[in-house]
Amino acid sequence: TTAVNVADASGETQQQVNYNGGSKWHSRVGGYLKNERVILTNGDIVKSTIDGNVNDPNLNMTGWLSVGNTGEVESIAGLLATSNPKNGNRMFVNGLQGGWFTYDSDAISLTDNILFFNGWKRQLDEVVLKPEWAGAVRDGLTDDSNAFQITYNAAAKYGFSVIHADGTYAVKSPAIIDGSVNQFKFIVLKGTFRGNGINAKFFPSTNNGTTIKTFGNAFLEVKFLKYWNEAVSVQGIAVVDSVGNGDFAFRMTKGGFPNNVDDFRYNTGFIFEDVSTVGFKDSVVFRGNYRKDQGGIYNNNYFGQVTFNRFYTYEGASSIVLENATLNRFSAYDTMFFTMSSGAIVKRPNPLIPAEQNTEMHFMGQFNMCHFEDCRGMFRFDDAPATNERNFVTFIDTTREFCGLFDQNNGNPMGVFKHTDLTLVGRFDQKGYGENTIPE
Repeated sequence: TTAVNVADASGETQQQVNYNGGSKWHSRVGGYLKNERVILTNGDIVKSTIDGNVNDPNLNMTGWLSVGNTGEVESIAGLLATSNPKNGNRMFVNGLQGGWFTYDSDAISLTDNILFFNGWKRQLDEVVLKPEWAGAVRDGLTDDSNAFQITYNAAAKYGFSVIHADGTYAVKSPAIIDGSVNQFKFIVLKGTFRGNGINAKFFPSTNNGTTIKTFGNAFLEVKFLKYWNEAVSVQGIAVVDSVGNGDFAFRMTKGGFPNNVDDFRYNTGFIFEDVSTVGFKDSVVFRGNYRKDQGGIYNNNYFGQVTFNRFYTYEGASSIVLENATLNRFSAYDTMFFTMSSGAIVKRPNPLIPAEQNTEMHFMGQFNMCHFEDCRGMFRFDDAPATNERNFVTFIDTTREFCGLFDQNNGNPMGVFKHTDLTLVGRFDQKGYGENTIPE
């Protein structure tokens, strides 16, 4: 027999009696102390109102007070240690993983360690999930990777949004949302971004909204498959690699490898709003597949609509990368691309497939009130001419500093901007670093 001190809803300290691994009533020498709780045969919970209570509450409630079918434990471990739970029992769990749970024996097979725990079902007021419910500590040191994976899997499966709290999550391995496992319609990640833009050596602090810290690794990859997968929305999150060479912050992968006849979905509806990425080789990667269509052309690689609102990317190789992918209907508003060593917007082959199976990548985008600074070119469009389409770029009141559009003298920091129809509206400085004219 063991006993642990817990606090009831009023804050009153009481003792939870555990007998043979549970809390079912048994005859005990000396009786029960005041405020001790036991579970009756019918699953109801009662607590003693007197010291030395020897009455069996299943037969005689003298000295006992019914508290219905509810109880309270300090952790998920305590929840799972509750013996002889009955359908309909309710239990409140304290701590970051806490909340109200109801027992349903039919839910044992649904265990996912965030909504379902061995028959205990989490009670939700909203259709949202929190990484803390899956065990995230949010102290900036403890690895929360597993909690993120569990949370994102459940969000994809049930169509819930994920709410990230203020503070710093440490993520030491990337989360992967695989459309072949969970056939999701959309993914929504929400946090609180309180930054005022990017400045030199900008790193969000734990008091500056939601920060996700990586350690030379990637953060999130979403693999789209077949017809069920559509969009990703990320709002109010700063993703920072503490080492400064993380692989990618976000990667959207279309289809699977090797070739899959069902990997032809046109994925659309990507929104990155009030998001910052710091220290990643690539901020956001769009990776296409290589399935041939009936005409034998590798062209099933489209992403769009993609929207960046108040997106800040700093200290990396590239901000937006197309790997064997066409980005249709891209739009950016009030977005900053700052200190990119390989170019702000880059197109390159998918490294996983043979060069001859890469598609002709196209970019169609509009930049409104955006700023490019200290980048190895605003664009690195050095691919061969397209057979059917060119790139289309529109600048509306866009500024740049210490980065060029095209490579005139092979000087730093020139970009390459070939085979592109360029439209300028409103303010745009006509000569970037090392340039004499805008290319025709």
